[in-house]
Amino acid sequence: MDELNAEIEHFEKDLIESENVGKYILDLRERVKELDCLYRLSGFASRDNICIDEMFKYVVDLIPPAWQYPDITCSRIVFDGKDFKTDDFKMTDWKLSSDIFFKDKKVGAIEVFYLEEKPQLFAGPFLKEEKKLLDVIAEQLKNIVEKKTTEEELHNRTHDMEERAKELNCLYGLSELAVQENISIEMIFKGMVYLIPPAWQYPEITCARIYFKGKEFLTENFVQTGLVQSSDIKMYEQKIGSIEVYYTEERINADEYPFLKEERNLLNALASRLGKIAERKYAEQALKDSELQLREQKKSLEQKNIALKEILAQIEIEKKGIKDNVADNVEKLLLPILRKLRLKGESVKYIDLLKKNLEDLASAFGSKISEKSYRLSPREIEICGMI
Repeated sequence: MDELNAEIEHFEKDLIESENVGKYILDLRERVKELDCLYRLSGFASRDNICIDEMFKYVVDLIPPAWQYPDITCSRIVFDGKDFKTDDFKMTDWKLSSDIFFKDKKVGAIEVFYLEEKPQLFAGPFLKEEKKLLDVIAEQLKNIVEKKTTEEELHNRTHDMEERAKELNCLYGLSELAVQENISIEMIFKGMVYLIPPAWQYPEITCARIYFKGKEFLTENFVQTGLVQSSDIKMYEQKIGSIEVYYTEERINADEYPFLKEERNLLNALASRLGKIAERKYAEQALKDSELQLREQKKSLEQKNIALKEILAQIEIEKKGIKDNVADNVEKLLLPILRKLRLKGESVKYIDLLKKNLEDLASAFGSKISEKSYRLSPREIEICGMI
């Protein structure tokens, strides 16, 4: 701007004697106003965190001072169904306009109106330079809109990627909990409830609760509010608990007010995985219990086998004793009778005696076997009861 003012002063000195001096000075000052308009537009558009609507509001007020008659100039920008106007805006017959394009498609226009009639120039009462300036502004707005849109898309994608990374960290954290050695299902739920808030869009106002088979697991900051998102935990298609996520403060409207649809998907995935983990943990515990029972049964069978071997050994001893007793009784009672039978004339007498001795022998065997059963030791009786 200083260089332009210096140039104006230079021309004023060189043309002071010329009859066209007023025209040259007026033209230069008009160009300065136009350049100042473009300079301010570029400066405003380069600011951080300026949205497109704010830029349009600024531009409509920037246009009138750059025109030949700023006091009677008003302007309007129509963009994507929205109107941005100067405070004194009024549609008249004296209009200058230029279309705004976005990705080769017309999305709006800039319109400049004079509130009073002025002499006819290049485009009605407007200068040729004003038409060029309006076209340049429209082109600048197109470039700015494209740049801002690209930046917004990049920001949104970056934000989405960060949110997805948080969700993946949550799922990874649950997987790490689940594979720890000898960790109980209760400890998994206690750890899980603290993995939830950092995975949500606003972790600083997020708290969580997990219900599971009558037990409750809470974050330290837990407060029950009306801003809740929940999902059921199921084992074998039967509900056995739930996960609840709460916001402790209001936030902007979202897919599932005030939660994102991605957060709904994450919550459902967590509930599903917790259900599968619970199924696996209970199955593992049932397997451990079954293995313990089998080991106990095996030990019991081994003890019974030992007892059976002891009893069989005792039976063998008793069988041998009985055999020896029978042989001894036969030797003492039967064989002498048989020897006597060989003598003539005494056969009937000795046959009756043999009969009586056989009866005595049978009676003696029964008595001996019965007496054996009463002589079992306490250990032998216990072993018999185990079989």
